[in-house]
Amino acid sequence: AALLALVEQLRTQAGIAFLLTAVFVVFMLTAGRWALGLLAKRYAALGRVSVDQVAVVIVGLLLSAYATERIGIHSIFGAFVFGTIMPRESGLTHELTDKIEDFTVVVLLPVFFLVAGLRTNLFAIDSPALLLWLLLIVSAAIIGKLAGCGITARLNGYSRRDAVMLGTLMNTRGLTELVILTIGLNLGVLSDRTFAMMVVMALT
Repeated sequence: AALLALVEQLRTQAGIAFLLTAVFVVFMLTAGRWALGLLAKRYAALGRVSVDQVAVVIVGLLLSAYATERIGIHSIFGAFVFGTIMPRESGLTHELTDKIEDFTVVVLLPVFFLVAGLRTNLFAIDSPALLLWLLLIVSAAIIGKLAGCGITARLNGYSRRDAVMLGTLMNTRGLTELVILTIGLNLGVLSDRTFAMMVVMALT
């Protein structure tokens, strides 16, 4: 009976989280997109990004992340949704990206890699069986990306050389994997051993 009550409670909590997430997404796609559209019009009138426009975008980004964290899903989801509603056709987005990208690459990205590296215990991979699993994981990741992108490119008319190039370039995209892995470790979904193997895979 206690187990059934726990399952029911978890189901209720998950339902509430899904409902609040749907409300959040609808709000961002309507009111959020409308507000950013007004900001883009102001940018077009001024012809440049002002300090208050940067502040509004940063505050909106942080509030979106905070909202999803309070809902019960990770803050990165809120930041992602905010990024998707930025007006792509506006110079505001491109200029803001140029301004923020330098700070992100020079300051935030090295700190993130440092934290992820300090939390990675490579000594946890301490047996031939685990080394074999690591080899299988790395091979599956490389072949999966290479084949997935390469085959899709070939089906869309790309040459064999270009298809291989696309698959190879897709294999260099490891940052998102590190972000998701770090979230999984924080939530307790991944053990230190699994995290270490996955980090080696992402870096490879």
